[in-house]
Amino acid sequence: MLPALVTVDAFAHGNHTEYRYSYWGLDVVSRVGERGQITLEKAIREELGVFPGDGAVQRIEDGRVVIEFVPGRHNRSLAGSLKDRVRKQPADESWPALRRAAWEAPDPDRSA
Repeated sequence: MLPALVTVDAFAHGNHTEYRYSYWGLDVVSRVGERGQITLEKAIREELGVFPGDGAVQRIEDGRVVIEFVPGRHNRSLAGSLKDRVRKQPADESWPALRRAAWEAPDPDRSA
């Protein structure tokens, strides 16, 4: 189980509820919207590395709401990230040609 990152205490005030976040000494009070949503303050999002699309796992522990964040799928491309590792590209990219080129290439882990 992941450690609790944020604890939330609920306080009822007449017809609305306020939530008090507690994260490593940083306390922030937030109101619940009409659809039951709350906003995490920017300082908390930045400290925890929470981004749009991340998952929020919620549970109740000892009368408190505990929220754990799970990184969402990223949409950053990895294309070209190995470009500096590629030494040469074969002119013919058919499977037989690629297989032949792989067998003929020297193994950098073995001494000649």
